[in-house]
Amino acid sequence: MKSKLQLAALIFLALGLTNAVSADTFEDAKVAFGRGDYATALQLVRPLAEQGDARAEAALGTTYETGRGVSQDNAEAVKWYRLAADQGNARGEAGLGSMYLQGYGQSEDYVEAAKEAAKTWPSSATYMKMQAMKWFRLAAEQGDDRGQAGLGYLYATGISQLLPADLPEAAKWYRLSADQGNAFAQTSLGYSYANGRGLPQDYAEAMKWYRLAAGQGFVVAQNNLGSMYHMGYGVPRDDAQALQWYHMAAERGNRAAQQNIDSIERERQAQLNNRINAIFVLISLAGFVIFLFYFAKQLKNVARFLFASVRQLISLVHSGPALQRGLACFWMAVSAGWLVHSLWWVVANCQSGYYGYDCTSGTFHIERAHLDALGVWGYVLTVPVAMLFVTIAAYWIIRGFQSRRPADYLDSNP
Repeated sequence: MKSKLQLAALIFLALGLTNAVSADTFEDAKVAFGRGDYATALQLVRPLAEQGDARAEAALGTTYETGRGVSQDNAEAVKWYRLAADQGNARGEAGLGSMYLQGYGQSEDYVEAAKEAAKTWPSSATYMKMQAMKWFRLAAEQGDDRGQAGLGYLYATGISQLLPADLPEAAKWYRLSADQGNAFAQTSLGYSYANGRGLPQDYAEAMKWYRLAAGQGFVVAQNNLGSMYHMGYGVPRDDAQALQWYHMAAERGNRAAQQNIDSIERERQAQLNNRINAIFVLISLAGFVIFLFYFAKQLKNVARFLFASVRQLISLVHSGPALQRGLACFWMAVSAGWLVHSLWWVVANCQSGYYGYDCTSGTFHIERAHLDALGVWGYVLTVPVAMLFVTIAAYWIIRGFQSRRPADYLDSNP
């Protein structure tokens, strides 16, 4: 009896030592993986996974899913995730849920099973998402951040008619995951705050969560943080800060960030053009005041000259010689086209209220520099006046000054 007890004690001790060695080996693998030494990490993890260590199985699944240290192989990732999940390992459950959600790496037997199950579901995609939710929930209830983030995503998007979107529930799971540092959950929680999805709209909270995720290098968060600075949501508008975050995301392949960079460049060019227009308007107004001051006595004669010129130009269109009629028609068409284009340009640019006037509400605002608004509206006001003077000049050029000279109108009595 004594010998049996000693044998049992030795076996128990051996198992304990084995587990201790496995734990130490797994920790060494985590350290190697953390410093980017994927080959060493794989050498340490694979033997443990082949011995049935659930943590190692889940880690090996992640290695195959991400392709770090091995060729990416979704089928292998599913295999190892399932082995870990079957032992109740939260990382394996979350990984398997992610693979279900993405529809990657399914074996032929699994595909056949999915097709069979789809006969009782609205679609195979719905079946896949419900399976993803099952595994995400199992992981989430163990406190796994990836499982919580995945569960939040499915609640945010819904699963056909079987599970309508539940934004408050999504926000709950996002928060649990975000509190553990999950970058996807932090970004999603920030988006929920920014857009009032399941939570009261709060730009300050959105900025907080976007900044945490962006600090981890999550490109979607970097782009969203740039947008907050660009639009001035929760912070003063700051294009320099916006460009800094946009460039970080764009350098890592985020196309939306590159489009936002291009948008800021277009806005800056538009602002420059508007300031140039504003200067032109101010100079024109100054010249008009000087004109009124020095030529006030001749205003009536000038008006007669202007109307006479326009009337004569129109008469050329109807009854002038062929060459003069053609030139007059051409000039009138160019003038009309220029005016229509100018009006269309202003309407198109003020739809968002950017230039000081909101076309949809009919209200002025001062969120942008006054010179921008002055440049655009001055452009509209000066184009018809400029076209009138140019049309008069065109008339006298076409006529070749064959009739009365322009000065004759100023010299004659009213």
